[in-house]
Amino acid sequence: VFGFSQAVAAIAGGAGMVCVPTFETEGAIKAIDQHRITQINGSDEMFSRLLDARPKLDPFPTVNLCGFANFTPSLDNIVSRADRQGLKLVGLYGASEIFAFFAAQYPDDTVDARNRMGGFPVSNLTKVRVRDPKNGNLLKTGHVGELEFQTPSLMLQYFNNTEATASAITSDGFFRSGDLGLVCADGSFQFLSRIGDMLRLGGFLVNPQEIEAYIQQHIDVEECQVIGVDGPRGTRPVGFVILRENATTLETDLTNHCLAGMAKFKVPYRIFPVSDFPTTTGA
Repeated sequence: VFGFSQAVAAIAGGAGMVCVPTFETEGAIKAIDQHRITQINGSDEMFSRLLDARPKLDPFPTVNLCGFANFTPSLDNIVSRADRQGLKLVGLYGASEIFAFFAAQYPDDTVDARNRMGGFPVSNLTKVRVRDPKNGNLLKTGHVGELEFQTPSLMLQYFNNTEATASAITSDGFFRSGDLGLVCADGSFQFLSRIGDMLRLGGFLVNPQEIEAYIQQHIDVEECQVIGVDGPRGTRPVGFVILRENATTLETDLTNHCLAGMAKFKVPYRIFPVSDFPTTTGA
């Protein structure tokens, strides 16, 4: 759906589009240079690989705008890094049920704003609201809850699944996204995480990516994943790390690292070193 949306946008706008069977860094760079590409959409990891391959200033002179999806917590500085090299990135938001390119941040906004997933809906007929996932009440601007959308591009139904359709669409025509976020005062919205990904720690909802990103600031940590484990004292975070080659860091070192910069209830109860993280073909 992501690629299809780009193709339809190019056709509707009368623009050319370069299609590749899969992303490969050197091949992508060759296509950008050869076809003088002006806009690119992809994942944060894709742009990180492009910048790594061309670490100079203004690496892609013809490119004026890049939309990205944030899938990798360790790349939370990708927008500021791209800015320093002269490549402008904006955060996106989308879903198959409403539209893969449903919203985007403004290109002339600040680095912090462009680094957020969400933004302003593409259609000015779209309505966005937030509902408390616990009591079902609608929430005011700035309050965190489940994002709901009413838009002309909303799907009609899930194929042959009336039960799933009824669960996903409210009686007044809003799509229940299953995403945690908030509506901002300027009319944009911000995506924070999937509701099921949030951890209830010490009475607070905590995004595990926040803990992972902090642990990955340690010089010996290459990657990190944090999960919640239920116990007699409630849910507690547990971390798994891939250490850099020849690293000698111990669990106590990582725990002390966390205690130095995070609230105690966010500090993982245990941190285990692993050799790798299983992934699918889509990572």
